Amino acid sequence: MTTILKKFQCQMREALVTRFKHLKAQYDAVSRLPGSVEKLSRIRLDHGAVMLQAPTGVGKTLIAVDTVQSFSTNEKVVWFWFVPFVGLVGQAQRTFQAEAPAVKLLSLESDRFTESLRPGGVYALSWQSVASTLARRVLRETRDDGLSVDDLILQARELGYRIGCVVDEAHHGLQKAHEASTFFSTVLKPDYALLMTATPRDEDAIKFSQKTGYKLGNPDEWATITRDQGVSAGLLKEGVKTVKFIARSGNESKMLDFERIALAQAVAMHRRIKLELEHLGVGVTPLLLVQVPNGGESVDDVERILVTELGFSAVSVRKHTSDEPDDNLAAVANDPSAEVLIFKMAIAMGFDAPRAFTLAALRGVRDREFGTQVVGRIMRVHRLLQGREDVPVLLKNGYVFLANQEDQEGLRDAAGLINAMRAQEPQLGQQTILTLEVGADSSDITLVNSQGESESVVAATSDGEASRVPSIQPSQGGSTGLSNISAEVLETARNLVAQLQGRGQLVLLNISGAAASTGAAAPGSAPAASPSAAPATLADVIAATAVAKKRYPRKANAPLTLKTELLPSLPDNFEEQVVGLVDFTRVLGDRDRTGTQLTQRTEELFTEDESMLDESILAQLSPSVIAERAKQVALPFRDVDERDFLHRLEDRFRDALVRQGIAVPKDAEVIRRQLDLVLVRNPKLVREAHKRARASLVEVHDVTLPDALIEPAGLPRSARNVYGVFPPGLNKDEREFANLLDTDSDVIWWHRNPSDKPGSVALWAWSGGLTGFYPDFIVAVQGRAHAEGQALVEVKGEFLQEWEKAKAGAKGLHHGRAFMVGKRGDDGNFYFLRLENHQLELDGLYETQRLKMNI
Repeated sequence: MTTILKKFQCQMREALVTRFKHLKAQYDAVSRLPGSVEKLSRIRLDHGAVMLQAPTGVGKTLIAVDTVQSFSTNEKVVWFWFVPFVGLVGQAQRTFQAEAPAVKLLSLESDRFTESLRPGGVYALSWQSVASTLARRVLRETRDDGLSVDDLILQARELGYRIGCVVDEAHHGLQKAHEASTFFSTVLKPDYALLMTATPRDEDAIKFSQKTGYKLGNPDEWATITRDQGVSAGLLKEGVKTVKFIARSGNESKMLDFERIALAQAVAMHRRIKLELEHLGVGVTPLLLVQVPNGGESVDDVERILVTELGFSAVSVRKHTSDEPDDNLAAVANDPSAEVLIFKMAIAMGFDAPRAFTLAALRGVRDREFGTQVVGRIMRVHRLLQGREDVPVLLKNGYVFLANQEDQEGLRDAAGLINAMRAQEPQLGQQTILTLEVGADSSDITLVNSQGESESVVAATSDGEASRVPSIQPSQGGSTGLSNISAEVLETARNLVAQLQGRGQLVLLNISGAAASTGAAAPGSAPAASPSAAPATLADVIAATAVAKKRYPRKANAPLTLKTELLPSLPDNFEEQVVGLVDFTRVLGDRDRTGTQLTQRTEELFTEDESMLDESILAQLSPSVIAERAKQVALPFRDVDERDFLHRLEDRFRDALVRQGIAVPKDAEVIRRQLDLVLVRNPKLVREAHKRARASLVEVHDVTLPDALIEPAGLPRSARNVYGVFPPGLNKDEREFANLLDTDSDVIWWHRNPSDKPGSVALWAWSGGLTGFYPDFIVAVQGRAHAEGQALVEVKGEFLQEWEKAKAGAKGLHHGRAFMVGKRGDDGNFYFLRLENHQLELDGLYETQRLKMNI
């Protein structure tokens, strides 16, 4: 039984058929002109392809099938219908059998003979079947079992057939495979091409045109069906609700298995929908879709949870593990005994699931194309619900439960793309072929219209009717580069073209009976390039690029040594020291807090209505997630023996329970789970103990200040640098600050402290011995009583200040505070920067006087 098209579907079908009829008239008209092969190719490339963009579920395929059937009654055409995956060929054939039984279905396996061709016949195939290595060995070669596809198309044209092409999901196969676009443009060369997509992108159309030469025009020229049209016709649900889960704190979010939470809540919604359908008396079993990452393990894990924890029977849970949709997937989607379908990200497109109301997306949806396809699975309205006025609100929407609330820009982008579509039928445009026929002593401008009628004209009236005028005699001279054609005639032709184009008509200029001029003489040859110099030897290169080095001795007033911090080798009992600093006393109450409150937020995807529904739900913390997280928290460092450290930590936890009068569980697994909970809820507990233990080991040592600086000759001289020069490698801010030091009478000397060199000054205790910090400058200041009068200064550019703000709080065991200075805004001044409550704050304008203090 064929489907009765909705009004908007009929309108689009008629518009597409009319577009192709106009195109046929243009082909027929041009075929009678001289040089028609080239002109037919131009029309084909410029106007032969049309894009149909529409949301999933509005019946693109149905419209295309009816378009093929209707237009084929007016044209001798054989069609090639492309699907994105091999497994969808059978689905396309069944659609034709159901909706257009009069159409002759052809097979590339058995019907590669000219005798098999029929007007309106359709080959259903995938791109892989003609644009792959295997295809080139089988279907692209003429053999005993039939012609090659290439030869079949050529011979079909020789028999008077034109070639039609429909590309389903055009954004997929045709855009992404080079072989497919090459086959399209060099072998198929369709006269009529209908490209369909639910995920249109301007850049895809541009790439398509670049690869194939076929023009699709701008998006405002594409045939377009909107979501609102589908909703008004009862084909699409009124809305799609997204449901995400928000933890009260970032730390708690790390203890939750959001995939399990999203899955459990999606199951709850699925069962609510099932009850509503039963109350409505509709014989429809809803289908829960579960999208998992690509990979067999994910599919199996979700299947196990659904059956063993969420109460589904094994037979009601189906899974599709192939990377492509196939007939089995379509069968499952329509089998009422299947309540859950688990599928991978790779097959978000290519299958219909009208029973689907709910989708659990267990991974992020970043890609707009994937987001559009995912939403499309649950937008359709089941046939048994279409046209009913008693459908409750719950059943008028689809629901997407998101395991990852942050990675969902693909859904938002998809909604924006679908909402941006504006209803539009394909542009038709009348094509006019303007022919200049040149005789021995006259030139006529002949207008050929779309019906192949012609007459001699030079203008067209405002109502579009051609006006006959006498032939124009060529003038003497005034050649425009075309033999025997006067400037007046060409100007008349130019004006006529402008008039026709101004009324939206498409114009081709056909010049016959005249030869083009020979053109300008070839440009003269350029002067010969001078021979290149002989290649230089390696010695020449080294000599030419070598920079003279100079020895800059240390000044007499500079110290021989400086103080630095060093972290010696860790002691054998380091694990014991760290564990001994872990204080469980204040946090033992966290050992039994196995649940937490979450906010479940529901929002409408397609409207900009800011209203949302927030509900509190209780979620159980995931033991497996907590165990993994606890290991990361307890062992973020590599300087301890893992087994020994965890054993000592567990013993200290037991001791803490005993000291607080708390019964110690007999089950070792229970103790480990309690310890895991405490560690995860208090992630700084072990880290701070580890930091204190390492910091206690940091020692202060002397390092020798080199007796000379060996650098390129000619460095700028300095009054107060310990080597008497400004060292190389200073950035703009550092050089400016060095100038301040060099001209300040309170500065005795200053030294540019290199990073990680034998003579460098480093701070280690500030970070618990984890990160070495090498301040930019060591400055000896008049009147500073601390650290032998030496202060440490770090100059930080404004764009790096926030990134490295922790250094603004660094203190050395010997030097005390390390001063951070930097610029803020456009006043050009340096300011002191201080770390207060983990925020970088201005601490006053820079003055060397401040370096005398250690605060």
